Amino acid sequence: MRICTDGASRSYGSKTYQKDMALWQNGRSIKTPADEVAYIVIPTNYPKYKDMLGCVGMIEDKSTGKKAYAIVAEGGAKKNGMGEVSLKAAWDLGYTDASGTSGPTGDFEITVFPGSDVPWPPNDVDTLNAMIVEEGQKWRP
Repeated sequence: MRICTDGASRSYGSKTYQKDMALWQNGRSIKTPADEVAYIVIPTNYPKYKDMLGCVGMIEDKSTGKKAYAIVAEGGAKKNGMGEVSLKAAWDLGYTDASGTSGPTGDFEITVFPGSDVPWPPNDVDTLNAMIVEEGQKWRP
């Protein structure tokens, strides 16, 4: 699994780190630091890519059965395909050693729930994370 560090407090060794990261939706933005918010990066050629931004999804480690809910917060290069998540998403799956230079290997499944929605909170990551989990559990407990 590839790891995104964008918006995090530091690069965690990533060569592609971008200091600022925010998800825009409906003309408003919320900061989504990779070390604080569980998010999924989807390829920009993904069907209805722009409609998927802000939707909630689930990352499942098929080897361990662990699941983590995340928000679709960024678009990535189409050549990379699906399979990039924020540091926090990897950490939520139990991969505490994940960094900008190494992500976990294994059998992972990423599911995005089209039509799921997180009401747009203020720039408060704790509230956002709680809303992501609550919305994700509605779609797949």
